[in-house]
Amino acid sequence: MCLARSERTRGATVLTEWTKRPYDKRGLEDWAELGTASSRTLARLFRAETGLSFRQWRQQARLTEALSDIDGRDNGNAGS
Repeated sequence: MCLARSERTRGATVLTEWTKRPYDKRGLEDWAELGTASSRTLARLFRAETGLSFRQWRQQARLTEALSDIDGRDNGNAGS
């Protein structure tokens, strides 16, 4: 699964920080402080750059992380 990424500074800052803590439940308003933009600006940036709302992107990112974890366990068990 390929997850859309933001390349712009403000959006990328939030994505970089969020990927360090994918199960962080903070909303876009809280993350806006890291991105040095208002939550509305970040919402527009997310939609424009990723094609998804922040909530949709975060859900996809969590799913991607979970699938990666499952795949890693499956690969580890294959050699056992």
